[in-house]
Amino acid sequence: MATLRRRVDELADPEAGVVRVGAHVTGANLLLPRAVARFTAERPRVEVLLREAPPEALIQELGNGDLDLLVGRVTDHPSTSRLRLVPLYREEFRIVAAPSHPVHALAEASLRDLVRHPWVVPLANTPLRDELEENFHAAGLTPPVQRVESGTPATLRALVAEAGFLALMPESMAVVEPGLQMLELHLAGLAQQVGILLHADRPLAPNAALFAEKLREVGEQIRRDLLDPTPSTTSP
Repeated sequence: MATLRRRVDELADPEAGVVRVGAHVTGANLLLPRAVARFTAERPRVEVLLREAPPEALIQELGNGDLDLLVGRVTDHPSTSRLRLVPLYREEFRIVAAPSHPVHALAEASLRDLVRHPWVVPLANTPLRDELEENFHAAGLTPPVQRVESGTPATLRALVAEAGFLALMPESMAVVEPGLQMLELHLAGLAQQVGILLHADRPLAPNAALFAEKLREVGEQIRRDLLDPTPSTTSP
């Protein structure tokens, strides 16, 4: 009912309204802020409400009509089987550390070198956490004992930059973080497809459809930047 009422309001005044967007951590670094900037430049009177939460909660809210669309990691997980998935770009999760961290002095760091350091790890029962732990197990190692579990980018940045932690971070986010530095080590299975997740049976209202178009534009720019990682001069 709330969705129908918003559609009627948009028909009465297309330049006003609300777009409700759910964000997984993986989509909230560059993609979402840049898309919001482009959207609000065209629709300054439309309010954008951003909701960050674990994927399961966001998927349920999308199904209930409390959100218009989701932005984040696109997977074949059973929880997304009833959604329409729109891939935008693919990128790796990379291991990051502060520039002064001793791991940068190693000629060729391995997981055996890294396991003894403290880590910020993804939330339990998420594909990213499972994939990280599978890399340690495949190397014959127990996952790091000293760890902090967090899905909050600000907490992750602070612990890595100020407290000597290691962490995983999407490459598009890591390359623009001045206080962090990527390791050369690449882990298996940690590439992700970032995109838009939509309700399969509910078309987008006009403002939400415009927001989705801005996500596609920014996603294409990020895709190009990842293929050619020289600094981009493209405005948001």
